[in-house]
Amino acid sequence: MCMRGDSRLPNAPEALTAAAIVAAQVAEPQVIAPGEHTRRQHAGYLPVSAASARYNSRMAKRGNTKHEKHAGHSRRAIAAQAARLMAEDGITEFGAAKRKAARQLGFAASDALPSNDEIEAELRAYQTLFQNDEQHARVAGLREIALDLLQGFARYHPCLTGPVWKGTAGPDAAITLDLFAESTKMVEVLLIDEEIDYRTSEWPHFNRAIARKVPVLSFEHANCAVNLVVYAEDDRRGALLPDVNGEAARGEAPAVERRMAEAEAAQAAAGFLAEVR
Repeated sequence: MCMRGDSRLPNAPEALTAAAIVAAQVAEPQVIAPGEHTRRQHAGYLPVSAASARYNSRMAKRGNTKHEKHAGHSRRAIAAQAARLMAEDGITEFGAAKRKAARQLGFAASDALPSNDEIEAELRAYQTLFQNDEQHARVAGLREIALDLLQGFARYHPCLTGPVWKGTAGPDAAITLDLFAESTKMVEVLLIDEEIDYRTSEWPHFNRAIARKVPVLSFEHANCAVNLVVYAEDDRRGALLPDVNGEAARGEAPAVERRMAEAEAAQAAAGFLAEVR
């Protein structure tokens, strides 16, 4: 027990003041800016509470939303510009078109590029709006040539594929036929017998799950570039199956004729409506 005169007895006012300060610090939470709160948590000064975790989660979601909006805008803009380049400048490769479009619009290389399907949708819209009559005439002419080629290579179960089949062929589009033969040599012999000069190359298999490439024989016919993509006979079983969008990626001669008839009917209907208006 301390005596009144004991020098160890603390000064009463000072003790009360210190106690009040401690009590205030305990009773009143310290107000810390969100950024400082996070910094101190990472430094180990503060425990990560449920409230701060929710705050951090909201901030992350806001950042992700802004990023997604920017990515969506850039994809749409690049897709539209790539479609214009393919329709007007004759670029035939989706990859080349989207990269050039991204450069022209000033987007960074890290920005998400649109898919081929997104560009194709924009291309159809552009051609319908700005090139309807020209596009119809171009595709109809190319399909007529393709029908002759399908008949000429009938022994190899040919299918028309690519932009001529889809109806999106640009000014410099090539006619692409998928053939299914026992060997590429058989097709080459036919070309040699017909005295057709051709070039050879390789393309990826239409089934992306198959890593091997397939031979391509390219030549000119009726002032048009032609590519014969030669697959094994067994590949024919999966060739006519619809793609992930439920669309046929290729078609034999009867299917090509149906598409030509449908396009002709649609063009006639559009012309009739234009006259009525």
